[in-house]
Amino acid sequence: MILSIVIPILNEVGQLPKLFGTLADQAGIPFEVILVDGGSADGSFERAEELATRASFPCRVVPGSRGRGRQLNEGVKLSTGKSLLFLHADSQFNDDMALAKALKHLEKSIEMGGHSRLAGHFSVRFRTESLTSTLGFYFLESKACLDRPGCIHGDQGYLLRRSFFDQIGPFDETLEFLEDNRLAQAVRQVGGWLLLPVILLTSSRRFVQEGFRQRQVLNALIMNLEAVGRIDLLKSLPGIYRQQKRTQELQLLPFFQELNNRLSPQSRQEQQLFWRRTGRYMIANVWQLAFWWDVRRDFRRGLQPGVGRIPLLNFFDRYLLRMIDHSVGYWFAGLLARGWFRWKLLLGQRP
Repeated sequence: MILSIVIPILNEVGQLPKLFGTLADQAGIPFEVILVDGGSADGSFERAEELATRASFPCRVVPGSRGRGRQLNEGVKLSTGKSLLFLHADSQFNDDMALAKALKHLEKSIEMGGHSRLAGHFSVRFRTESLTSTLGFYFLESKACLDRPGCIHGDQGYLLRRSFFDQIGPFDETLEFLEDNRLAQAVRQVGGWLLLPVILLTSSRRFVQEGFRQRQVLNALIMNLEAVGRIDLLKSLPGIYRQQKRTQELQLLPFFQELNNRLSPQSRQEQQLFWRRTGRYMIANVWQLAFWWDVRRDFRRGLQPGVGRIPLLNFFDRYLLRMIDHSVGYWFAGLLARGWFRWKLLLGQRP
C-alpha cells in the first residue's frame, strides 16, 4: 500500500458520511483508511463500520482508548502504507486528485532535498454556514500558510513517510490534546515542513458553537502553558471542557479560576518566573499583530489566503522585534499579561 490515512473519531456520527464521500472521490492513488474510535457515545463506531463495508477503498474501524495521541498511534500500528496521512474526521477535499497531488509534491521535495525528513500540511479553508468569509477565519487560513512555529496544527493534515514518523514519533499520549503541536515541533527540530498545493476543507463548528474569540483565548492560554513548560497548571482542563455543553458558548472563567488556584499556592519567586516566561512567549508571538494588518488589507482586496504581500510582518521581523526581544521586554509583557488575567478574574467573579 502506498498511503495509509489514519483518522481518530469521537462522537463524529454526523461527519462520517461526508468523510467517506470525500475519500471515495479520490483518484490516482491507492490508499487505505484506518479509523480509531475513542469511545463514542453517539453511534459513531457503528456508523463507521456500516460505511466501511460499502467503501470503495480498504477501511478498518477499530476501538481505542480516548485521547487523539493514543488513537493515532494505534492507527499507525495497524497501517501498512509507505506514507502516512493524519486527518481529522471533519476534513474534506474539493479536488478528486488531492491525495495524488499531495503525495507527488512530498516525494518530489524529498528527491530534490536528498532526505526524507520532510512533512507536508495542507492549505486549510473553514466551512461556514455563511456564504461570505469573515476576517477571523481568513486570518487563520492565512496564518496556516506560514512556515513559522505555532502555525501548523492537526486540522491542516500531516503527510509524511512512515520512516520519518518512526524517527520522530510516536504521538505524545500524556495528554488528551496537544499531540499534533508536539509532533509539529518534532518535525521542525529535525526536518522541515512543506505547504502542499492542495486545499483541505475543515469545519468551523467549534468556533461557531463556542465563540471565535473564546476559542482563540483558550488556545492561546494552552499554548502559553505548553511553551513555558507548565501545562501541569491546567491538569483539569479536559474535565472542565467536558462540562461545557456542546451547543453553548465556551465559558472561560472556570479555566482562569483553575489556573489561579494552582498558581496561588506557589512562592512569589515561582509566580514571577511564570509571568516572565509568559511575557517571553508573548514577545515571541507579537508578530501576529503585524501579520493581522497585512491580512486585513488582503481580505479587503479579496485575495486568496496566503497569496498577499506581508510588508508589515517583514518590517516587524527586521526592525521591531529586536527592540522588544530582551529581558525588559519579557518583564513588561509579563506584567501586562498578569494584569489582564487578574482583570478577567475580577470581572468574572462579580455578581
